[in-house]
Amino acid sequence: MQLTGHARLQVRDVEQLARQLPERDGRRLFSEDVLRRASERLATPLEPTLRCVQGRARIVRDLYARLDRLYTPRPVRD
Repeated sequence: MQLTGHARLQVRDVEQLARQLPERDGRRLFSEDVLRRASERLATPLEPTLRCVQGRARIVRDLYARLDRLYTPRPVRD
């Protein structure tokens, strides 16, 4: 349950940062895809199994990776 709650907080953070990007920005499009997949996976019922816990941990890891990419400035093109 703690991982699920943490993942939902990360979803909120990714959504807020992604909304600040232009609609056609690749980081925004990829973020929306990550958010869609995370939402689908979070919608599955919790089970008292190691597999379920590992799945929730993967969601958190994926969301943190997305946050890292959203915080990284985009390279400037000449």
